[in-house]
Amino acid sequence: MKTILIIVISAAALMVLWLFMIAPRIIRRPKIDYFRKFYYAHRGLYNNEAGVPENSIAAFKKAVEHGYGIEMDLQITKDNFIVIHHDNNIKRMCGKNLFINKSNLSEIKQYRLLDTGESIPTLEQALEVIDGKVPVIFEYKAYASYKKLCIKAHEILSAYKGRYMTESFHPFAVRAIRKLDPKIAAGQLMCSFRGNESGIRGRAAAWALRNLLCNFLARPDFIAYKVEDGVNLSFYLSMKLFKAVRVAWTVNDESTFKKLKRENAMIIFENFMP
Repeated sequence: MKTILIIVISAAALMVLWLFMIAPRIIRRPKIDYFRKFYYAHRGLYNNEAGVPENSIAAFKKAVEHGYGIEMDLQITKDNFIVIHHDNNIKRMCGKNLFINKSNLSEIKQYRLLDTGESIPTLEQALEVIDGKVPVIFEYKAYASYKKLCIKAHEILSAYKGRYMTESFHPFAVRAIRKLDPKIAAGQLMCSFRGNESGIRGRAAAWALRNLLCNFLARPDFIAYKVEDGVNLSFYLSMKLFKAVRVAWTVNDESTFKKLKRENAMIIFENFMP
């Protein structure tokens, strides 16, 4: 009997610990009702084949024209400028083997996105075009120093009058964003972590993040999950017990879009117009 009691108490303690670790921010969570009114164009309303490159000023202008919110990727250069680009290297989009965190802005600006007239924009250039007309979700790419990125982005965004949310794969970046401005919604990005787009290294870290076990470090305001990887038990419990806000990325077709819309998820899309 004593052994059974110990097992039950241990199981209950583990369950409480698990729930503590996966919980999002509960107290003073920012309201995001306004953001729910929009669908978000992934890296802008881009079409690489049609001469409107991803994460370009042209793609942001198109999203604004159609009334879509925008999701974009932030990185920091060697000389402390914030630029908007997905990969840590510009080779795929510009044909030059340059790492953003090891390059100055002047070097990066020499090259064009997919042989168009577009160059990799700075955060200030993007904000000037968007000008508060639609909301933005900024993904903080923690390929280099997440602290430098968060501090510099905060410096720029604190003067911006438009509405925005933030997100990152790196839980310490999410936590840093929240500390810099608790009023801004900061989300935890989640996927299988099998690829290298997240910047996360190591199987243990990937497993913990995949199961939201680092939420106790960041206490995110929403969970942005990769649609192809699905919702796991930790995420399901976080939604049901703690009312975690669900953001789905990246939706590529109408049927998935309609399904997620019925489920009240916020949606980041590409390759079609909802």
